[in-house]
Amino acid sequence: MAIEQSIIQQARRADLANYLIARGEPLARDGKGYYHKIHDSIKIYNNMYCWNSKGSKGNSLSFLQEFYNMPFLEAIKELTGEQSRQVVPLVAQNQAARILVMPDKADNVKRVIAYLLQTRRINKPALKLCFDQHLIYQDTNGNTVFRMTNDIGEVVGAEIRGTGQQPFKGIAAGSKLGYGFNIKLGAELNRMIVFESSIDLLSFITLNYEKLNGRLLVSMAGLKEQTLINMAKLHNIPLNKVCCCVDQDGAGRQFADDMRGKHGTNTYLPPIELNVKDWNEMLTRSIIK
Repeated sequence: MAIEQSIIQQARRADLANYLIARGEPLARDGKGYYHKIHDSIKIYNNMYCWNSKGSKGNSLSFLQEFYNMPFLEAIKELTGEQSRQVVPLVAQNQAARILVMPDKADNVKRVIAYLLQTRRINKPALKLCFDQHLIYQDTNGNTVFRMTNDIGEVVGAEIRGTGQQPFKGIAAGSKLGYGFNIKLGAELNRMIVFESSIDLLSFITLNYEKLNGRLLVSMAGLKEQTLINMAKLHNIPLNKVCCCVDQDGAGRQFADDMRGKHGTNTYLPPIELNVKDWNEMLTRSIIK
């Protein structure tokens, strides 16, 4: 697949520090540049980096390829603002221990509330669920942080969603694999519904709140079989009681078909006749109409 050189150059020139900070990486000021708080031999200035302990250096594009082991095309999409379907965990592949680094919390949630209510059209009851259960907050960069919790409510990671004009999504460094942002509706859980993102999860609650008692709703932050299986096991929910409410597109349909064939799960996608891709698009269109 040929890629225009102008697009590749745009990715190479992207401001690496701003990108990593927005994605939740723990960077700290170092003169005019930054260093990584965990991998402190990594120095970053504008779109260039130097990883002293490994003797490597390069630009924004090569950093994503080296640090995250991110494929070339995936890295270009990330840095130029075109989001890919699979979210790459924000943690180096060779990190010896997975140390969870949650984004710093801001002293208010104004941008998050405006983003979810006005831009994403999530309703107030769904938003209240999140705040009552201490599941979301705003970080110091104005991003929405969706806490991932295990079966006893301990925070094990976070899904991060930008609220600005340059959209992005990511996972907090050190997030535990096989977990996702989740909301329990009711005291006794007997079914589980999985989504591709926290935004779709909250959109589904907004659309179907009265019908969801006894459900565990989980964001996989992508299409992740491991998260589906692990979250169902943790909450003692049989896989034939799991429903894939993923996107109405090729990747979503393929994932739902695969899970049904391998594990006997169910499928419920946005109605194809409505010509919408995901649950948030279905929500925003229904409100506009």
